[in-house]
This record gives sequence, structure tokens and C-alpha cells, in this order.
Amino acid sequence: DLQRALARGDAVVVGSQTNFANTQAMLRNASAAGAATIFVFDHWKNYAEHFGGGPLADVIVVPDEIGAKSIARVLGEDARSRVRILPHLAIEAAADRIAASGIAVEPGTVALLLDPTETSDALGYDWRTVLIAALDSKASSSARQILVKPHPRQDVKAVARELAAQRPSGARAEIFQGETEDLIARASEVWGMTTVALNVALALGKPIRSFQCGRNEAGVRMSNPHIEPYLVPQNASLEAQ
Repeated sequence: DLQRALARGDAVVVGSQTNFANTQAMLRNASAAGAATIFVFDHWKNYAEHFGGGPLADVIVVPDEIGAKSIARVLGEDARSRVRILPHLAIEAAADRIAASGIAVEPGTVALLLDPTETSDALGYDWRTVLIAALDSKASSSARQILVKPHPRQDVKAVARELAAQRPSGARAEIFQGETEDLIARASEVWGMTTVALNVALALGKPIRSFQCGRNEAGVRMSNPHIEPYLVPQNASLEAQ
């Protein structure tokens, strides 16, 4: 039990996770024990959902000034004093590994990195609509091949079935089951939804596109401000189906 394990003057470091209720319970228990809390974000979206209606962490770590401004916008200016900016070391390390890998870029090869977003997530789009939009002839006209990388939490067979049903025109498309960093290294362009891997591609200077076609207000909140300039126009590809 976290609360019994802590004493006043202790500190708890919590990283961002998808189980928001667990995060909120940890922060409540730490606060009740009089312990300091440090929350580390490794991304730039849905900040408010992590804390819900519970206590904020005493210190909130974000990767850059964009994250700091987002915290102030969604949690209020009072929260800005809690924010500390530290570099996103994982993105920097991934970019360094890819740059040093020696893997040659393949002109015309596009990496399509899927998120496990489903219709039930109520963002206005899901991985299936993104796959349709990305494989649309207008979107993929510059691609020689599209290598589709399912998210680790996705059923690869389900993605493969959906891909086979789409029959993409022009570019050859297939499932890629290797390492994401190897795929980014090979790709001349990197496409995706809201994955932080798009930030890795940006750090390498690779062209990116973000497909969130049909997104609603909840979808906007779940996006990443770094990739907004590379957003594919809303519904542009879906309307062509």
C-alpha cells in the first residue's frame, strides 16, 4: 500500500501511463501521506486527463516550452509554477541510434505507424479510417511502397486483413514487423497518427504526415502540437473514397 509505505518528506516520481485512474490514486495517496510528488510527461497531449479532478503533482516535468505552455493552457496559469522543462532524452537517443545505424534511406518508401485507436475511443477517427486515408491514391501518389507498422498493442492479423481489403492503388503496401527505428531509418517519409515516433522522424529531418481525418474536439486534445503543422487536411482523403 503506497500511502502506508510513505512518510512526510519522501518523494514519489510518477511517469505518464494510460491508466489515468491509477495515476490519480497514486497522487492522492502520496498527498495524503505528506510526500512530494514529481510527474514526468514523455509526450505533449491530454495533460488534464492524467490528473482528473485529483491533486496535481508538486512538480510536473515536460519535454519543452511547448509542453509548458500547454500545461498552463489546460490546467491554468497557477500550474505553470509547478512545471520544469527537461529534454526528451528518449527521442534524442532514438534519433542518434537511427542516424548511426548505417541503414540507407530507400527513396519512395513510406513508413505508416499506426496507433491502437478504436472507434470506441470517440476521437472521430480510428486506425482503420487512417489506413483508408493513407492508402488513398491522392495521399499515396508519391510513394513506391508503404510499410505499415502496427502498434505493439494491436492484433497484427487484424491489421493485415484490413490492409488486404483496401487494395491500395499505385503504391505497394505491406505489413512491417521489424523494429520501428529500422523502419524510420529506411523511410524517405514517415506517416502516422499521433505517435511520439513522428517526433523522432522530425528530429532526423524526415518529412512527416499526421492522419487524423474526421477528428472531433476530443481528437484535437489528444493530438501533439509538434505534428499539427503536418496534419493531413480534414477528410481530404476520406471524401475521395
